[in-house]
Amino acid sequence: LEAEQELKKLFAGSDTELVVIRPPLVYAAHAPGNFARLLKLVASNLPLPFADTNNKRSFVALENLVDFIQTCIEHPNAANQTFLVADQTPISTRELVQYLKQGMGKPARFIYIPQPLMKLGAACIGKSKLYEQLFESLEVDTIKAQKLLGWTAPLSTQQAMLQAGQNYLKMKE
Repeated sequence: LEAEQELKKLFAGSDTELVVIRPPLVYAAHAPGNFARLLKLVASNLPLPFADTNNKRSFVALENLVDFIQTCIEHPNAANQTFLVADQTPISTRELVQYLKQGMGKPARFIYIPQPLMKLGAACIGKSKLYEQLFESLEVDTIKAQKLLGWTAPLSTQQAMLQAGQNYLKMKE
């Protein structure tokens, strides 16, 4: 937010139009960071501890983010606005794993570990942030992008996750 404020000050009184886009986790088969680690874990045959996961998280497929950026470039109402952008439907971590596994042509396998126990275990090993990212909800409201620009994500979360799973396996061949 501090960087956004500085950018707004910098562009104030300028002919240059500033558009701030705030995405949640951006995913694709070749995504770096946390999503790359998650893909590697999902591609393994290990059962994952998401049987008890009912969270809802917003994500944005790289293809959907690119489409949104293109919309911002072309649409006059985007000028000098700040947008939250995400896929249409928030999903649980369990659903995320199921879609990726389906894209990989593998069955999703889960083990049941009570969430309070997972939270305690994560805290004991200094991984509370990771627990939050995997088990807690974080939904992004994209209504401004929909109303002001008429934008909705062209790919559903399920379609994009299936593609990410398929493409990840192709990259590993």
